[in-house]
Amino acid sequence: MTPRWYLICLVSLVALPIRAISQETTSSRTDMNACILCHNSLDDDEMATPVSAWRRSVHRSEGVSCQDCHGGLPNSMVKENAHNPDAGYIGVPDSTVVPDVCGTCHQQQRENYVTSPHGIAGSFSPNCVDCHNDHEIVHPQVTRIAIPDKCNNCHEDSTLEEFIGLVTQALVPISDARQEVETLRPTGVSVDFIQAQVELAKNTYSSQVSHVFTFSTIKPQVKFLQMDFDEINKDITAVRDEVNTRRKFGWVIIVLLVFMAGIIWMYRKSLPDEE
Repeated sequence: MTPRWYLICLVSLVALPIRAISQETTSSRTDMNACILCHNSLDDDEMATPVSAWRRSVHRSEGVSCQDCHGGLPNSMVKENAHNPDAGYIGVPDSTVVPDVCGTCHQQQRENYVTSPHGIAGSFSPNCVDCHNDHEIVHPQVTRIAIPDKCNNCHEDSTLEEFIGLVTQALVPISDARQEVETLRPTGVSVDFIQAQVELAKNTYSSQVSHVFTFSTIKPQVKFLQMDFDEINKDITAVRDEVNTRRKFGWVIIVLLVFMAGIIWMYRKSLPDEE
């Protein structure tokens, strides 16, 4: 084996473990958190259950772990060190600080919530965990909208149904448009401008509709969003038409090439054989 091949093999052997490390998932790194390891080994279901719930959450895949919400030292298996208040340990956050804890990452949602009827009331109830769960946090989807039982203490069913209807009118078109973009992208026709419009609509929803909880604000914003969706759908239709046109043109070219190949073959067949 030449020195060059020795060098290539050596580089490959070094690169393999580096690549394996770089491909390690965020969730596997957070699973090594001492909080996870310790609580998962406890016999107390109340203390161990949050681990399994967190493992099903979007927080796990996004690298958000125990200390991000509860504080403390995630690298110590000693309870006194892990739960040290000097390390920022707060345990179970009080309902009045939950919006601030969640707002560390979700700033816009916190802003909308604290100025909403739920936040202005002062008790911050219902708060983030009442609607989104505390450990099994999932991506917001219309199919997952669940009105907690406590909503019925203050709101009529008709009010809750109207709220869900408005949210559905805003979120479903965003989800559908995103799927359309991903379906059309492999065709080769540019859809970046449509994706930009969809992201703008999503950002508008997040800043103007999400966690506002006042119909006087939500209704006009949803109406404006529907106008945006009309334009987005027109652009999606235009891209579909372009894709169909290109396909038809491609078939025409193929037919012409086959026809020309047939003509050339017939012409060559008509030529006298060379002796």
